[in-house]
Amino acid sequence: MAPMEDDAQPKTPAKAANGAADGDANADGNNKIFASGFPYETTREQIEEYFAECGAIKDLSMPTWPDSGKFKGLAFIDFEDAESANKALEKDGADFGGRYLKISLSTKQSTPGKGPRDQAPSAKPDG
Repeated sequence: MAPMEDDAQPKTPAKAANGAADGDANADGNNKIFASGFPYETTREQIEEYFAECGAIKDLSMPTWPDSGKFKGLAFIDFEDAESANKALEKDGADFGGRYLKISLSTKQSTPGKGPRDQAPSAKPDG
């Protein structure tokens, strides 16, 4: 039996940490990234300025602690297009104010009102 040539075997691209094939970190066309590791004193303007070179930002969400209202050090950034989000992914591990950023594609959230916290409590069993 003759050995198979290299071209005869299907080639599967390696997967990146976010599940997309190498060379296309954003295969789904997702425009939203999740970035963490910001210093707590970071302002909205600083984040907008830092990511401006990646492309136009459509929306920026900076969660805060409910008790103090202080910034949690993470952000969800929604860009106008997937190419901008891909450029932002390249900043993963970059230094920002003495801290290293962790940047990944944002995963879709579950539909509000469908989680276990929104279910009515079960009836207490007899006995």
